[in-house]
Amino acid sequence: MAYKELSRNKVKYYSISLSTSVSNVDDTTARIHWTATVDFGNWYYYGVRLHVKVGGVWRASGDGYTTSSYARAVTVSGYTDAERKDKDYDVWVEAYTESVSVGGYGGVGATASCGEGARIKKVPAYEPAAPTDLRVDWLH
Repeated sequence: MAYKELSRNKVKYYSISLSTSVSNVDDTTARIHWTATVDFGNWYYYGVRLHVKVGGVWRASGDGYTTSSYARAVTVSGYTDAERKDKDYDVWVEAYTESVSVGGYGGVGATASCGEGARIKKVPAYEPAAPTDLRVDWLH
């Protein structure tokens, strides 16, 4: 899990968090599941836009605001498929904010980001089954 917190006057302003998990769809495809959130601290009546990128490519956004302290402003979740290769590798997943007016409330005025690598496991190697109907002929 990745996490970034911003403060104002030593009090939590808002935080952004990102969690990822990977499942294998089949031998050639892995699925990266992701969820990102923005939670406000003791500040509210601000708008924020939350974006998610996977492998450097924008995947989703959501706008939100809160009208009370210590409340969630926005959640964005989804999944992205990735190719399984001959070796394990990481795909960088990033959540980041943008200051925008939402629902008549002014933008948060500060941006943040956090990210983590989602590990894609290599294509599995299967041991071939032993032959079952093998016949040997001698040639002279």
